[in-house]
Amino acid sequence: MSTPKYAESAFNQRTNQRRISFYRMENWHAESADSVLKKLHTSPSGLSIEEAKKRLEKYGPNEFKTGAGRSFLSIFLGQFKNAFILILVGAGVISFFLGDNTDAIIIGAAVLVNIFLGFWQEAKAEKSFVSLKRALEESAYVIRDGKELLLKREEVVPGDIVVFRAGEKIPADARIIASKNFLADEAILTGEWLAVKKNTNMIPIGTNLLSRSNMAFAGTIITEGAGRGVVVATGSNTEIGKIAELVSEVEETKTPLEKELKTLTSYITLAIVFVMSSLFLLGVFWRHINALEMFLSSAALAVAAVPEGLAISVTIVMAIGMQKLFKKQALVRHLFAAQTLGSVSLIATDKTGTLTEANMQVSQLLTGTGELLHDGKKYLKPFPEEKENSHVTLLRVALMLSEAEIENPDAELEELKLHGNPTEKALVKAAFETGLRKENILKEFPRIDFVPFDSGRKYSYALHRDLNQNRNVVFMLGAPEIILSRSSSIQLDGSYGVLTENKRGEILRHFEGLTQKGLRVIAAGFRLSQKDSLDDSEHLLEDFVFVGLIALRDPLRSDAKEAVRIAHEAGIGTVLITGDHRFTAEAIAEEVGIITESHRTHIIDGKEFDKMSDADFQKRVSKIDVFARVTPEQKLRIVEGWQKHGDVLAMTGDGVNDAPALRRADIGVALGSGTDLAKEASDIVLINNSFSGIVTAIKEGRIIFENIRKIVVFLLSDAFAETILVSFSIIMGYPLPLLPAQILWINLVEDTLPNTALAFEEGNGEVMKEKPEFFRKLFDRRSFLLTLFFGLITISVIISFFLLFLSQGRDISYIRTMLFLFVGGDSLFYILSIRNFHKPFWKVSLKENPYMIPSIVIGFLMLLSAVYVPFLQSLLKTVPLNFSDWAIIVSYGLGSLLVAEVLKFFLFHRR
Repeated sequence: MSTPKYAESAFNQRTNQRRISFYRMENWHAESADSVLKKLHTSPSGLSIEEAKKRLEKYGPNEFKTGAGRSFLSIFLGQFKNAFILILVGAGVISFFLGDNTDAIIIGAAVLVNIFLGFWQEAKAEKSFVSLKRALEESAYVIRDGKELLLKREEVVPGDIVVFRAGEKIPADARIIASKNFLADEAILTGEWLAVKKNTNMIPIGTNLLSRSNMAFAGTIITEGAGRGVVVATGSNTEIGKIAELVSEVEETKTPLEKELKTLTSYITLAIVFVMSSLFLLGVFWRHINALEMFLSSAALAVAAVPEGLAISVTIVMAIGMQKLFKKQALVRHLFAAQTLGSVSLIATDKTGTLTEANMQVSQLLTGTGELLHDGKKYLKPFPEEKENSHVTLLRVALMLSEAEIENPDAELEELKLHGNPTEKALVKAAFETGLRKENILKEFPRIDFVPFDSGRKYSYALHRDLNQNRNVVFMLGAPEIILSRSSSIQLDGSYGVLTENKRGEILRHFEGLTQKGLRVIAAGFRLSQKDSLDDSEHLLEDFVFVGLIALRDPLRSDAKEAVRIAHEAGIGTVLITGDHRFTAEAIAEEVGIITESHRTHIIDGKEFDKMSDADFQKRVSKIDVFARVTPEQKLRIVEGWQKHGDVLAMTGDGVNDAPALRRADIGVALGSGTDLAKEASDIVLINNSFSGIVTAIKEGRIIFENIRKIVVFLLSDAFAETILVSFSIIMGYPLPLLPAQILWINLVEDTLPNTALAFEEGNGEVMKEKPEFFRKLFDRRSFLLTLFFGLITISVIISFFLLFLSQGRDISYIRTMLFLFVGGDSLFYILSIRNFHKPFWKVSLKENPYMIPSIVIGFLMLLSAVYVPFLQSLLKTVPLNFSDWAIIVSYGLGSLLVAEVLKFFLFHRR
């Protein structure tokens, strides 16, 4: 069989020679079924096996890249993106080439520990993520050579005839050529939870993707009925494949912490280079010191200036944060994402499954006798058969026309397992609440004939036999305006009334009001019939008794409204982005608190958004909080618009259509029940799907950021003091007060456990009362001033002791031991002060962090071992001290704690 010219042309136009699907035609929906078969050179009996092999060989398997996750190698190499790691590597290389093997070994060990911790935590998270992915081994029933075959999804080719059955996933994009009660769940593409009725009719060119009811799309699920389709696109040319390609083209955004650490690292590096160069030039040209000796002294200064423990500590804090978040049902896939949550200023959330339960419910019944609201329990108590009111009649009619089935009818209400489309499952469940059972009703009213719901007709109807009255009855369920137009009477409790024009108008107004609140509304009616079968004659579908309206909704999650309130209190905005209709989106936004009386915002839909220029959108972006009926490309544009506005954005989503925006957002949050592509594009997988889980994760992210800030202040204070001390000695021509090995011992051994213990701080209790901006600057003005003044004051005291000891002619080993303990000891006192920037240390309970005191004790033991263990004495060049020396050291430590508290009071105290 020859390949059509336009197919070959499409193939040749691919500059990268990728394998593609058979055709790139976009308007299959506008062709008749026969025309599609003819153009694809196939027939209802399918391709021949030989032709299918040729097409598979020529155009490739039916697959696209969703991302295989991160390999262990990529996770390992990713650890070297940490700028502090690179500084440590540089310091280690310098030490090695200078022949200072001890320092090189210590620094090398620090690098390895940091890389191991980061790799271990991210690899563990990746493993957990992979375990969440659904199995990808899918199959499809295909007609070839007139026989039905079960094939792997990858083997499906353009021109294949695919057989559709309820419960199966559609393997490729197909034009439907046969349909029987065919309903498909297209939520992963469109975001809409309502199943779409499928047919074989031709649809005009230009019809929106969401409205192409004669097309079946890859990845969507058949919820009801059966059919057949001819495959028109496979792999990357399917709608889901195009979105997957869009994801791969979207650039990931660096997290605020990555940017902050990069900036901080740059400043530290520049400062080190500047000070080293200045000291080298001063020493060589002013003090006439030998250049090699001066270089060695400058290298010692570099070791002092680098906060070697920072990389390890930040990694540990984020790793611990990842563990804490996982316990709270949030799987963090990247270390830096854990912290970025803290600086989020805007949450862009989907509706279904995040704000709502993704579980349709009947919320209202309206009949001629009044309105009945759902109270969260039962609509009605089980009723006596001899006395039935109009609300029960309404549910009976709905139940008889529902095709949903209960798998376990003997179970309690909360444990029911229902099968069918969401609307019909909700009707069956509502009837179940009142004690109605379909099998019992059908014993009294056995079904004779049934015509299912059709989107063009907008109603379903059925003919039943009333065995009690020995008569036939036609029941109808569908669009209220249709049912009302075909009704002349209205059901009351035990009687009927005339459906006057006033009453008809009143019901229609009620219907419109419910629709504007975002509810889906259907109506029911019945009439007696002399017919033994159904037909479309006008008299059969006229003169109905109107029974009532049934309003359905996807209820709000119980914790969603409170979570939105907490987010707003924390200065975090919430934007609703959904594929649902405008009225539904607005109603949910009002109910959850995104739209309030004091915060009335603009609502925009996809069509209106398409007409808006980027410049206009940027002007209006902060005033739009609800986006309805949006496409994947529009979601991506919305995310980028908010980012240009200066927001740190967390984007939630579960469908394929959300994946590009999830990847582009500062934090992509996929739902645990979502598609694999959405999870792979995300930074965090929210296992419990709840919006409140996002807010909880943001709170934890803020605590992580605050703890990292404490560690930065703690370690930079040490590094600053050490740098000033070494610089002073070099400029003045004194011997080095601290050896590089001693500095490394303080920074990497003695300080490691205490500053790591800061990772377990639970915050100051007010993290969700701060604005997001507070969690963006890692080393802000107040932190800088605390580090500066604390360093200057404490180092002035240490330099005074240094000069005093020199004037007394003390041995240099003794002097260095004392200064080593001054610098190392004051950090153990200082850490008590910076546990909480806003409270004095005596008001912060030690019980809040059970690891702090043990870590300080171990840090003190590390100092003791450096002075009294012979091997370490030799390594670090220390000497034993007497009791009076220790008294001076402890007194100095207590004094430094007092200095820190005074500085903290003036810099952080809230008046």
